Amino acid sequence: MKRFNSFLFLSLWTIAMPSFGQRLVTGRLVDKETGGPIKEATIQLIGTNITTTVNALGFFQLQIDSVDHITISSPKYEVIKVKIPSVGNFKVELVKSKSQSQYVGEKFYFDDYEFPCDQAGAKSYKIITQHPDEPSKFLVSDFDMNEVKKQTGTYSEDLYTRDGFFTVFHTNGQKSAEGYYKDNSQIGKWKKWYKNGQLKEESFYYASKSPDEVLRVENFWDSLGIKLVTDGNGEYFIDRDDQLKYAKGSIQNGFKTGKWIGYLKSGEVGYVEEYKKNKLISGISYDSLRKEYTYDKIMDYDLASMKLFYQFLNKNMVYPRVARENMIQGKVIIQMTIDSEGYILNSRIAKGLDARCDAEALRIIKKYDGKLNWLKKRGQMFTTFKSEPLYLPIVFKLNH
Repeated sequence: MKRFNSFLFLSLWTIAMPSFGQRLVTGRLVDKETGGPIKEATIQLIGTNITTTVNALGFFQLQIDSVDHITISSPKYEVIKVKIPSVGNFKVELVKSKSQSQYVGEKFYFDDYEFPCDQAGAKSYKIITQHPDEPSKFLVSDFDMNEVKKQTGTYSEDLYTRDGFFTVFHTNGQKSAEGYYKDNSQIGKWKKWYKNGQLKEESFYYASKSPDEVLRVENFWDSLGIKLVTDGNGEYFIDRDDQLKYAKGSIQNGFKTGKWIGYLKSGEVGYVEEYKKNKLISGISYDSLRKEYTYDKIMDYDLASMKLFYQFLNKNMVYPRVARENMIQGKVIIQMTIDSEGYILNSRIAKGLDARCDAEALRIIKKYDGKLNWLKKRGQMFTTFKSEPLYLPIVFKLNH
């Protein structure tokens, strides 16, 4: 099955060391329209099997002698033939291909944890179409296996970045939420609805506010249409789909203020927290045995345990030779789910860097057989859910 991403696994032949008459040339590939670097491309000396790739900044190098023409191919761009100039460094501008993306119209299947899988084990699938108004973007529609639409939204060219209008649906087909994303973050005005079609909430997401003030609740109604929050003031409820059934408390000027109580699905109190303008002041949570945990951060970290984990990564991770030679460096973001004991259940690439670096990052994560007990939520060890995966950056950095 084709993976739901835009990475290519490119081949690389070793280029011979320079001999008499040869010269080293350095080129850079950029998008003609934007001027930005092209990070995926194959460059081949015409009439030979000598091939190379670009690094994350779009640069490549070749040793040439009598051959002075190359072909350049890159996803979503026209294949071109280029005569190498006499200068040592040169730039090539590529033009977007007029053909549709290789992903358009195909189904991509995912399991319970939103990991790619085959159709037999799938719980949902995605269909990609070209955006009708923005040719450089895509519309991605999510469905469950009963053909019920879950959401439709706009993604950028990399098919990872939410970048435009999104609509989310309840399982009965009623609209659940709608609003805009920019660079994977909600922005501007958002609306939410109950399953019965009743308007639930009007909120506003700020791009440049502090983390505690990103979301401002403006208006809120219960499922019968009774307005509980007006112009940012009133009583507010938060629905949950994991351990907690719901949480409730006061909203003042759009932000959480005063005492907030979270209730478990059993009906028991799961936590009691005190807020001031969305900032947590203090909290007490309870586990299944009603043991109390105090905290002043929703998410907290055990630095000693984290240090052991990263020592394992540093000791066992291997920088791919080809990636190193092509000066590729940056972050691979791994999405993981962990069980109640802290062991890794699943892992996948959430955002890649290079095919070789991606593979190495996954290899080292899957090799780790210890517990990830270094993350706590509300004072208790954090167990991930489908709605709350853990994202981990794996850094590849060259030492110059």
